[in-house]
Amino acid sequence: MIRILCVLLLAMPVLAASRDTQILQNGIPARHAMMRIFRGDINNDGLQDLIVLVRSWDEIQNANTPRPLLVFLRNSQGNLVRVARANTVVRCAACSGVAGDAWARTDKNFARIVVEKNGFSILEFVGSGWRGWSKVSFRFNQGRFRASSCVQKTFHVDHVFSATVIRVTPKPVLLEAFTRSDCRL
Repeated sequence: MIRILCVLLLAMPVLAASRDTQILQNGIPARHAMMRIFRGDINNDGLQDLIVLVRSWDEIQNANTPRPLLVFLRNSQGNLVRVARANTVVRCAACSGVAGDAWARTDKNFARIVVEKNGFSILEFVGSGWRGWSKVSFRFNQGRFRASSCVQKTFHVDHVFSATVIRVTPKPVLLEAFTRSDCRL
């Protein structure tokens, strides 16, 4: 009896992981694949949530294809539930300039999502002669994710010491409706 109980207790994380995998697979749009997964407590409820970046199978033929960002929160039963899909918040493969796909890079300038208390931020690096980075933050408010801040830094490689930093407090646009133009002055 004790052995059976021990086996069941050891199997619980595996069962939960397989349940999460099934939910993620069902939550990903058709003809898309997972690109990156970010974990953390996004909505400040003490449970580990997921942000999943996916890419289309069509990206090989068209590098301008949008990359959906999917947000999964855990409910009180511990199950993942997809609460948001944003098609225009993450740069496409061709949208980062001559420096290449920011989401495919492995150096210090790789793009990433940082899970923060009650929200998350998306950091992306772009460039050619003009280079820079952007940080767009979203906060969990009234059951939805809304844009809360935009910070951009740009500089030219010939004038590294004269960088321009722009901080914008955008309208509290929902994550699903956010576009880069929401960060303009």
